[in-house]
Amino acid sequence: MMKRLYLYAFLSELSLDQFLYFIYLGSLGFSLSEVGIGYAVFQITNLLTDIPFSFLADRFGRKKFLMIGAVLEGVSVVCLFFLKAGHFPLYILSSVLMGMAITLVSNVDRAYVYDYVAQISRHRYEAVLANYSSVVNVSLIVGGIAGGLISTLLSFKWLYGIQLCIVVLTLGLTFTLPRLQSVPSPQQTVNDKMARLWSEAKELLTFWRLLPKMFVIFLLGCAGYWTLSSLVGQLAEPYYAHVGLNNIVITLVFTVANVFAILGNKLAKTISQRLHFRRWVIITPLLYAGVLFLFIASAGTELPNIALMSMAIFALFLGKTLSGINEVMIDGKVMVLAPEAFKSTTMSAMESSMAILLAVLFPMLGKIQNEWGYGAMFTTLAGLFMLLSGLAKVWRNQKNGEAFLHQASRH
Repeated sequence: MMKRLYLYAFLSELSLDQFLYFIYLGSLGFSLSEVGIGYAVFQITNLLTDIPFSFLADRFGRKKFLMIGAVLEGVSVVCLFFLKAGHFPLYILSSVLMGMAITLVSNVDRAYVYDYVAQISRHRYEAVLANYSSVVNVSLIVGGIAGGLISTLLSFKWLYGIQLCIVVLTLGLTFTLPRLQSVPSPQQTVNDKMARLWSEAKELLTFWRLLPKMFVIFLLGCAGYWTLSSLVGQLAEPYYAHVGLNNIVITLVFTVANVFAILGNKLAKTISQRLHFRRWVIITPLLYAGVLFLFIASAGTELPNIALMSMAIFALFLGKTLSGINEVMIDGKVMVLAPEAFKSTTMSAMESSMAILLAVLFPMLGKIQNEWGYGAMFTTLAGLFMLLSGLAKVWRNQKNGEAFLHQASRH
């Protein structure tokens, strides 16, 4: 069974166009403003459907929603396959469908893995999550390289045709996974179903009030950390172009960076055994601030280009290693400590919080870069990491925060 779960992780994350999507749209004649509108639609769809879909998956069966997500992704890929210049509505439809598909799969798959492992031993969850995350990162590496080769040697039509075959295989594999959660009885009357849906809607609206206060603070802190760490990768892309790397090298750098994320997955267990979690929540933002000082140094010095590039690339690799560690140490703690009935919903709540923070911070950092340069932008981001570390220390030193982290360390 675990082999099937790992194979599912590999196929579901095998994205051939992850570094080529915008290039494909540009080759069809879409302007940058049109591409931006579609990307905004994708993000809005993701944000609006994330918590509700995960909430429904918690209630009506996670396997069912994984299958629906695969179907929607397949339809989105078909739209991209037939997309032509001027077919803007088809592009928007594809963006909406892909946003819904990613929402349906993301977090729900982690909760499904937890359901399965919990039947055996909950203490194995972090080890299984480490392996699962490693498989995902391997899939991202393979997908990036394969997509580049297919689009270059064949064509984008071949790429999306093969991507559709991968989605069909994923759907078939999902069908073979066991159903780990009961679903409502089909004998319910229409009134019963409407009453149940209304009850579920009210429960969703009061979701945050059902969580312990200390857990909510922890969840928002995790959202802040993941927002800042994702900004490091996103803002590194234009910076690499700024220091002279071409698009092919940039793609290769980000592909190789996933290897360091896998290394982080593997290091997580060793670090959790040697370093108390109550210390790690304070240390890890400071470590990321240190990574940013490498970017700051490369942006503020007049070294030869090769030295600047090497320093900036090394910084990304260190950051990816930290992210790999925290995929296990932080996300694992969130999943274990979340209420049984709200595990998918809790992870989606964290990602929705991240989306809101990204919408605020990304334009702010972009404006700083426009006004004062990359050095000032990376300095501001490092300052935000240090602020997060300080807030974590204040929270930990409170009696309730100390008790919560002590409980988290025991899992």
